[in-house]
Amino acid sequence: MNNPKHRIEEKKKETISLNWPEEYLTSFSCTTMKVGTQIVIRSLSFKTNRTEYGPYGTVTGQPFSHRMEGGVIVGFHGRAGDNVDAIGACVKITP
Repeated sequence: MNNPKHRIEEKKKETISLNWPEEYLTSFSCTTMKVGTQIVIRSLSFKTNRTEYGPYGTVTGQPFSHRMEGGVIVGFHGRAGDNVDAIGACVKITP
């Protein structure tokens, strides 16, 4: 992006380590906002059955959350160019 008003600064890389199978992801949330003509993810947070991680990024804009009922989140997929503009979860259904 060439407009410094909307520039999102790169931050350091963060790693979350879970004590699987005792600890597992139960939900994630984010905030989104329009940057130029695109809706982008500005912040991400994660919840496990034991604790919360985040938020990572700038908490601003519209909130969105996804809670896994009857299973666990085992991975993520998304899309990014100059910004992250899509995220989804891969889930494992538990009996």
